[in-house]
Amino acid sequence: MDNIPRHKQENPFDYSDLELAKRKKAILDASRDYPHLPPSWVEMAYDIVENNEFEELKEKVNSSEPKIRENGGLLENSITIDNPLEPEFSESE
Repeated sequence: MDNIPRHKQENPFDYSDLELAKRKKAILDASRDYPHLPPSWVEMAYDIVENNEFEELKEKVNSSEPKIRENGGLLENSITIDNPLEPEFSESE
């Protein structure tokens, strides 16, 4: 049994031991704050925010063009700005 290698945690972003500890704590805190989100999403969001500049992320979010959803409506920056299937967007004003 001594010659069976132990599992090593993946570290694709080359975090140091201290950075891995901070990452683990931040993910645990975020998972408590947002229990409805899958843990893998929280991990992905942490890695994206930690490994990209804020201005670069802000530019990516704000530069995306509106998308037409398959079930109707218009989606811009992950916000529905027009959807004929939802009553709040109806033209009955």
